[in-house]
Amino acid sequence: MRSGFGKGDIRGVIAPEAADNASVGGALIPTIAFGIPGGTLMALMLSVFWMMGMKPGPELLTKNLHLVYLIIWTIALSNILGAVLCFLFTDTIAKLATVRIEILAPLVIMLIFGGGLVTTRNVGDIIVVFVFCILGWGMKRLDWPRPPLLLGFILGPLIEKFYFASTMVYGYTWVARPGVLIIFALTTICLWVGLRIQRKEAEVQSTGEEER
Repeated sequence: MRSGFGKGDIRGVIAPEAADNASVGGALIPTIAFGIPGGTLMALMLSVFWMMGMKPGPELLTKNLHLVYLIIWTIALSNILGAVLCFLFTDTIAKLATVRIEILAPLVIMLIFGGGLVTTRNVGDIIVVFVFCILGWGMKRLDWPRPPLLLGFILGPLIEKFYFASTMVYGYTWVARPGVLIIFALTTICLWVGLRIQRKEAEVQSTGEEER
C-alpha cells in the first residue's frame, strides 16, 4: 500500500493531533502534584491557580482534592464533547479559517485587552498587556522562542523563594549536595542533546536547500 503522506492523507493530521492531545494529561501531573508546569499551556494554568489563591502541590492534593477530580473529569468530558462537536460541525468550523485577518484581528485584540481590564479594572493592566504584545511581536520577528519567557515569568518567584530558603538552611554548600548535582547533570545532558538535535536539523535543512 502506497503512503499518502504529503499528498493530503488525513492520517498525517490525526497522528500529530492525537499526540498533542495526549500530552496534556502527562503535563498536568507535575503541574498539580509539584507546582511545576509541564509545558506552556500548564504555565498559563498554573498562573490561573495562583490568581485564584490555590497553590498546586501537596496542599492541593490534600485540602482541595475535589478540584483535582474536577479537573480530571473536565478534561475527559471535554475531549469526548469536542470529538462529537467536531464530527457534527467539521464543515462549519473549517470555514473559520477563511475569515480574513482584517476582520479577525480586531476582534481578538478587543477580547485580549478587555480581558486584561476586567480582571482588576486597572488601567495599568492594559499597559502591561500592550508591553507584552510588543515584546511577543519582537521575539517572533527575531525568531526567539516565547514559551521559555512565559515559564521563567511563572517559575521565577518560586525559584527565588526556594533559593533563599536553601541558602539560609545550608549556606552555599547546597550547590554541592548530591541531589542538586544530579539535577545539574541531567539539565546539562538535556541541553547538550537539544543542541545536537537542533544542529542536525539545521544541517539537514541546509542540505535540502542546496539540493534544490
